[in-house]
Amino acid sequence: MPQDRSDTHPGWLTAFPELMAIAEPAWRKALAAARVVEFPPHTTLYKDGEACEHFILILSGTVKVEKISGSGQEIALYHLRPGHICELTTSCLMSGKCYHADAITDTPVRAALIPKAAFQNALALSPDFQRYIYATVEQGMSDLVSLLETVITTPMGARLAHYLLEQGERENPVATTHYEIATELGTAREVISRLLKDFETHGCVRRHRGKIEIIDFPGLRRLAAQNK
Repeated sequence: MPQDRSDTHPGWLTAFPELMAIAEPAWRKALAAARVVEFPPHTTLYKDGEACEHFILILSGTVKVEKISGSGQEIALYHLRPGHICELTTSCLMSGKCYHADAITDTPVRAALIPKAAFQNALALSPDFQRYIYATVEQGMSDLVSLLETVITTPMGARLAHYLLEQGERENPVATTHYEIATELGTAREVISRLLKDFETHGCVRRHRGKIEIIDFPGLRRLAAQNK
């Protein structure tokens, strides 16, 4: 269960410089209604089909927003990190519709939750907050369209190579499973396993249990280029 915390002063707002600059009364009233909550890893923040009751601002940790198809295939739509609001949540609060994806914490997460009524009041009465929300949702929709274009036009081998290179720059070996990669890239685990075996044959990676070690970054970049 999440652990509720009561912050008498929203010091957490420093994670959102643009929101911190808004001084309009309706937004300040919304801040006063906020509560800070901590969630353990692998907690479902919301489910596909649920009603949206809070505006969510991520203060620490990461959250994966994913969609599951009718056949059970998962694809990660985007990740929420500190300083991010949830575009899907915002869209649902604005439209009055239910969620059409799931959000699950990857790590321990600390988030500020603003009740639906307080959010809607601020959206109606605070022009600066309204501009911030519209700009954020517009950027989120643009990112989703870019993701869709990538899924449609880029071969899976190239997408996997780029994914491994991106993750490998942060940590190597990359701590992940074939299933987790498949979820990120929106494909079947078997496809990822086959491609990783091919990458290993080329001497670019070495597979371990729960980890993938990149042993030839230039070679992996060449494979990515060849798969385009």
